[in-house]
Amino acid sequence: MSDQVSRPASPVYESEHRGGFVLLGGAATTVLALVGVYLISQAGENVMGWYADYIIPVGSLLVGLVASSGYGIASWVTGTKISGRLLLAVAVLLTVSFFLAKYLEFRLLFPDGATLSDGTAIGFWRYFDMMSRAFAFEDSVTHKPGDPMGMLGYAFRTLEVLGFVGGGVIVPAALRAKPYCDRCKRYKRTSALAWLAASVPARGVFQRSADQRQAHDEAAASADRSAREGVDAIVAAARASDSAKLCDELAMRSANKRQVQKLPARLVVELVHCKSCRDGLLRVTRVTGQGRSIRRTPLTQAPLHEDVVARLSS
Repeated sequence: MSDQVSRPASPVYESEHRGGFVLLGGAATTVLALVGVYLISQAGENVMGWYADYIIPVGSLLVGLVASSGYGIASWVTGTKISGRLLLAVAVLLTVSFFLAKYLEFRLLFPDGATLSDGTAIGFWRYFDMMSRAFAFEDSVTHKPGDPMGMLGYAFRTLEVLGFVGGGVIVPAALRAKPYCDRCKRYKRTSALAWLAASVPARGVFQRSADQRQAHDEAAASADRSAREGVDAIVAAARASDSAKLCDELAMRSANKRQVQKLPARLVVELVHCKSCRDGLLRVTRVTGQGRSIRRTPLTQAPLHEDVVARLSS
């Protein structure tokens, strides 16, 4: 009997194997999304034809976002990193899916084949050309379709494709930007440890006198200095791997989260770590603005010993 030595799986094969699961997961939700679009169209509503300001393809963006959810879920569950190659594959599959859905729509509408009024048989691409040229917006008052746009209809058809594919790569692209542990093949977790006030409330500052505005600016500058001093102390404890002092600094420097998040500027100290190997770091980010105007500016980061990560993550 010959001896057989088992060999570990090739990292390349494992990556491609996991990538296949991601593509299958995305394909499943893409099919569900497009089937949903078709069923809704039977009720007289063209979701893919929703536009904002007659140029932003809101409908196709939303459908693409739903279609891509499977890519994100499969990537997160299997721990597959979204590489540039995999992201390109997602974009290609979404593009193919768009035209495949149009073809199936054509076959469902004309199971015995489509013909013109003079009896001439036409195929899918002729049908697609005619439908693109017949593109027209519906009047919001009379609910009657406008005049066909002719060749300009291809511009809106292109917007539909770009919206569907663009919406579809949002989730995978967002995962691609998340911290990843190459050793354990899984995404790292990010949790906020402390919020530090780097400004003071700005409400009514423009209605104040010159002296009051000056006092406000001085108070804001003082808060910013205090926040930066706090960050320096926290980072110093982290780099010294002194978990006890680090926890004390975090507890002492951290202010009320809800109140701090309402300020024009604040600093957040986050733990970015892998739950398996406890590889992690402390990350400090300056956050400004509110709502859609929030801006995050990285300030500094410090690697953490696994014992420190274990204590902070517990």
